[in-house]
Amino acid sequence: MQFENMLGKTLLSIEIQEESVNFNATDQTFNSCHYCDCCESVRVYDTKGNIEDVIGSPLLEVTEESIKNEDPQDIKTYDQWRDSWTWTTQTLRTTKGSFTIRWFGKSNGYYTEVPYFGIGHRSIGLAENLSQVKTQPSNIIPGATGVIN
Repeated sequence: MQFENMLGKTLLSIEIQEESVNFNATDQTFNSCHYCDCCESVRVYDTKGNIEDVIGSPLLEVTEESIKNEDPQDIKTYDQWRDSWTWTTQTLRTTKGSFTIRWFGKSNGYYTEVPYFGIGHRSIGLAENLSQVKTQPSNIIPGATGVIN
């Protein structure tokens, strides 16, 4: 399954953890995650935008892009001890605005460095309606909203 499969879906909540993100839509839950193997790691690095802009409205644009062994312009040197690395950005856009999740993966070059995407399992109760939406700060990513439920 590809990240773009969420196009047209309406999200009720997004749960952001260090190694996974749950996208809880009205009809199903999607998950981006990475299960570490031997000599690699893939983690959520940061987020940009207001997470509330992509909650409660249909997703009009959904993109996932990766760049390998190159750093984004706003990153000077993330980690000097890396053989191979990949930056992956997942961007969601509605009529209200956009929200981007940026992942950083590194390895010895043999292992994958990108998050997997597929159908996930709901791990939180979903709002009966949008009037129940509330925000909880994340202790994983400074300045990011971890859960809107």
